[in-house]
Amino acid sequence: MRDRNLSILVADDQECMRLLFTRVLRSMGYACDTAEDGRDCLLKFTQRDYDVVFLDLVMPEIDGETVLRWLRSQHPTTHVIVTSIQDDEFAIQNVLRLGAAAYIIKPFTAQEIQSVMRTLENRRTADGLSMVAVSA
Repeated sequence: MRDRNLSILVADDQECMRLLFTRVLRSMGYACDTAEDGRDCLLKFTQRDYDVVFLDLVMPEIDGETVLRWLRSQHPTTHVIVTSIQDDEFAIQNVLRLGAAAYIIKPFTAQEIQSVMRTLENRRTADGLSMVAVSA
C-alpha cells in the first residue's frame, strides 16, 4: 500500500517538467508542491519538511548540486532524486556520491517516475519491517 502521506517537492525550472511530475504523482495518489528554481526549493524547506525531492541539476539562482549539498546537511532523511539532461558518468557518480537516492536522465517517461516512487515505497516498507523485527 502506498504511503500517501509522503510530502513531495518537485524543483525544476521548466514548467512542463513540473506539470509532468504533478500529473504522474497525483495519478499515484500523492500530492506535491513545486519550486521554480533552487532558491525557491530552499525557501519551501523553511516552510515545511519534505520526504522526497525531485531536483533538477541545472537551474537558475541556485543550482541543484548546491541544493543537494544543503539538503544532505540539513535534512539527511529526505530522499533526493536528481533529474538532469547531463548524461555523463562523472555527473551521475558525483551526485550519487553526494547522497542522491537516484538519478534520472532527461527526457524521461511517466513510467520512470512511477518506478522511482515504487522503489522508494519498497525501501520504506522494508525499513519499517526491519525496525519491527529488531524491536520485537
